[in-house]
Amino acid sequence: MPRVPLVYNKTYSTPRRPYEKERLDQELELIGKFGLRNKREVWRVRYTLAKIRKAARELLTLDEKEPKRLFEGNALLRRLVRIGVLDESKMKLDYVLARRGLLFLRTSRLIFPSNSSRRLFGLPQRGVIHSWYRRFWPLTIAFTVISTGVPIGYIIYRDIRLEQLWFNKEHDSEENSESVAQSELDTLLSETQQLLDAELYLNRSSAFIVPIRLFFRTIKLVFVFTPLIIFYMLQDRLAPQYYEKWCFALKRSFEYCGPCFIKLGQWMATRPDLFSTQFCSILNDLHSNAPIHTESETRKLLRKNNIGIESSPSNFLSKPIASGAIAQVYRCQIKNLDLIMKVRHPGVQNEIYYDLKILNIFTLLLTKFVSKQAFEWLNMEDNIKSFTKNMLLQTNLMIETKNLQIFERNFEKYKLNICFPHVDPSLPSTKDILFETYENGQQLNAFMETCTDTKIRKKLAYLGVNAYLKMLFVDNFVHADLHPGNILVRLDQNSSQEPVIVFIDVGLTSSLNRRDKKNFYDLFRAIVNYDGIEAATLLIDRAPNVDEIDDQSKIGFRKEMSILIENVIKTPLKQLEVGLVLRNVLDLSKKYHIKMESNFTTLALGTIIIEGIGRQLDPDFDFVNATKPYLQKDFRLVKSYLNRVFQQSIANTSWWSRLFKKNIENSV
Repeated sequence: MPRVPLVYNKTYSTPRRPYEKERLDQELELIGKFGLRNKREVWRVRYTLAKIRKAARELLTLDEKEPKRLFEGNALLRRLVRIGVLDESKMKLDYVLARRGLLFLRTSRLIFPSNSSRRLFGLPQRGVIHSWYRRFWPLTIAFTVISTGVPIGYIIYRDIRLEQLWFNKEHDSEENSESVAQSELDTLLSETQQLLDAELYLNRSSAFIVPIRLFFRTIKLVFVFTPLIIFYMLQDRLAPQYYEKWCFALKRSFEYCGPCFIKLGQWMATRPDLFSTQFCSILNDLHSNAPIHTESETRKLLRKNNIGIESSPSNFLSKPIASGAIAQVYRCQIKNLDLIMKVRHPGVQNEIYYDLKILNIFTLLLTKFVSKQAFEWLNMEDNIKSFTKNMLLQTNLMIETKNLQIFERNFEKYKLNICFPHVDPSLPSTKDILFETYENGQQLNAFMETCTDTKIRKKLAYLGVNAYLKMLFVDNFVHADLHPGNILVRLDQNSSQEPVIVFIDVGLTSSLNRRDKKNFYDLFRAIVNYDGIEAATLLIDRAPNVDEIDDQSKIGFRKEMSILIENVIKTPLKQLEVGLVLRNVLDLSKKYHIKMESNFTTLALGTIIIEGIGRQLDPDFDFVNATKPYLQKDFRLVKSYLNRVFQQSIANTSWWSRLFKKNIENSV
């Protein structure tokens, strides 16, 4: 038996451990492929991968309905999907155990194989990064200082003017809403602005803190978004499929940059009049992946707001059931009541404040120094101002409290079938903390997958659409963040098994003032009356940029609107999809650069979503027929509806059909 020498040489003709040759060769290959510094990084990754697999294995031992498995498992899967390790179609713990070959960078980011699409967006081979940086590091530093120093200096110099631009307190008296609820929310919004400003200025220990934080925050955003901007400028020279990859990369960048950019992406997804349908559909799946703040920070906020609670279980603060970009949610039992406590993340308002400043200065620089023809029709300043207002609405939980009270009052007669969480008056809600009743239910998407009873599905479609139409036509106070995740469904415990709809997360609402309400009604009347020329003329004449629209765009817009309405004429009433018509109108407005008010776009998008949900529940659902009770309250809409039914009934004869077609062609 050979003896192993006590003094080892550095090299051997044969490996000392031949049974590990495959592993050692694999490690050397990975180090050379990705430009790693040493094997320690490979070992670190394998240790991290082992911990991830161990966590997944432990969660698989729990019951599928166990809260710990649902919450921690979803968080683990979302993290792996966000960094590109798992596909969204494979969000299961079993796939985590089947995944191998993860490699971490020294900055705890992941490296992927060379054929991965993520390499197109800032993750090339490790050696390439180091060689480029070592050769051009003076240019990198100079570019960073120039690109961040100039905007920051401009921010400091124009701070007072920008404050007036970001938080505009002037309201035109003619633009005020008829709804008393909206005036109350406007008052709360102005109070939120004052509280935010006072809180930020009191927390500044010196005059240099804000510029320094803005400087480093801007550097971070420049490094994140510069590759995306360059790639977007070159997209015309690349294949069309790269645009979809760019959209996914932008979505992941928004998730990485924090709550303000997450909300910005969600807001951009609600503006199909400004962005492409593919872009909006990708950003529509944006989720926050927000971190969870500690139990001590939650207790500090409770003491700050003079709230003392005795809950069962006593350790409920250590186990939040969900966490979003703005707040995280706890479930507790206080005074024999099953409640939800929503707590705002500490410091989130400061982070939003800095990001809003950077967004506004970027908008100003873009509109002043870049081609105005390319960005003017987007109305960027007004859109950023609208986004700023939405962010303020969500940072103050008192506004959501007020919204819940208004919705509860509006649906008092229908609370057996349509309900909202109830705000407990015995536990005072503040701008940081909100107490509301826990509403049991299943998310709408999950309910639609499990429920096969046709009768229940039809009732549910009827309830959901009528609830939205009541918000729109009767109350003029609409839930502006409607998506299946914010709609819960449960069956009544009685023998009737009637469906009950619960609307949650009502921090964002929308109301139409007199002018916007008239515009929406007139457009709705023109579509129902099949008058494409009138609909196009209304949108052009009442657009904010009516003076900037050229004659060629007006002619093209009118022609395509008339063709759209002509196709609608051929559709029977029961098969008419109003949501599809509104989506086509938004696409045409984007194509011909016709500006639209953000409130109008929000309501149009809400109509599209609600009608789509109704048709998924009941394929034979007639949206136009559901609007009859609400159309009867407006004589002009009733006249248009009856005229439309009359035309469809007599247009079956050949000579009437030819006459209508001839009139449409002549009008174009």
